[in-house]
Amino acid sequence: MTTRLALAKCRNLPDWEVDDHRLHAALHDLGAVVETPNWTDQLDWTAFDLVVPRLTWDYQEHPAAFARWLDAREAEGKLCNPAPTLRWNMHKRYLRDLADAGVPTMPTIWLTSKTIDNLIGATDFGRERAFLKPAIGATASGTLPFAVPSEFPKARLHAAELLETFDEVLLQPFCPTVMNEGECSVLFWGGHPSHGVRKIPVPGDYRVQDDFGAKDEPWNPPKEVFEIAERALSVAPGGWTYARVDLLRDPDHGWCVIELEMLEPSLFLRHAPTEQIVRLAQVLLAQAHG
Repeated sequence: MTTRLALAKCRNLPDWEVDDHRLHAALHDLGAVVETPNWTDQLDWTAFDLVVPRLTWDYQEHPAAFARWLDAREAEGKLCNPAPTLRWNMHKRYLRDLADAGVPTMPTIWLTSKTIDNLIGATDFGRERAFLKPAIGATASGTLPFAVPSEFPKARLHAAELLETFDEVLLQPFCPTVMNEGECSVLFWGGHPSHGVRKIPVPGDYRVQDDFGAKDEPWNPPKEVFEIAERALSVAPGGWTYARVDLLRDPDHGWCVIELEMLEPSLFLRHAPTEQIVRLAQVLLAQAHG
């Protein structure tokens, strides 16, 4: 019997996003049928042997609807990653859990509509700049680096606007190394690492997504990074099939996990060895077969 996989995506996926095509090819070579429906499509999801939220990059715009979609796929028993992990990973409060487990993360002040005046705590970071980002977000949406203390009014207004939509906003020290060293990622699936990637923004920018012209390249993570990444992954409440761990090398705090992407991460398969892509395809098919 043919195995059918749904690698779900968002409706407005850019035409240039073709990174998963190598995975599609590997799955086809193993005899699977691959479809890429929009997660918002009204269709019979039970017809698939496995549903993977691969490129659902607009979930942060519809978090309640997306959570209901995850619940429905979970009830059908066909979801990858596990629904408890996906729901946990939707909100950046998971960073609290990582920090509580001893995983190095960036110092964070959690702002709410009632505690927005705690923005002044950015002075305690000892940096010329601080950083705001929403608790639910992707592709650097809603982020703001700002000067401390001269741009406090601008930052407070920005935080207040975010809090009209989100329940929390993260206030962190701005990590200056992202401007020249970039952000580093380690990819995992099937319980083992696959490859590493370094993402470098355009000069003068901090955003490492290719949406903003950033470049990426293969990267060999040091042993310390692998150990930190594996500790972070172990915190996920429902286990995981694949994941991406994003880190910055902070001048004061060393390697810090800034994102744990287990929901809809770009896997940077363009930098993955062919055998690792085949292994990912095999991992997904094994899960589809139960």
